Amino acid sequence: MERSETKLLTAVYRWSRSMEVRVRSSSSAVAGFDKRLALAEERISELERL
Repeated sequence: MERSETKLLTAVYRWSRSMEVRVRSSSSAVAGFDKRLALAEERISELERL
């Protein structure tokens, strides 16, 4: 029983580590899109003032 629990916990831990890497990657991509969107909004606002 203990051996199967250890295997299960090890598998869950490995899965959680890979998910953490994916989430961090996605978060940085979203941050990049936020910056690009802010720049685009600023440019549009400048054009609307003309």
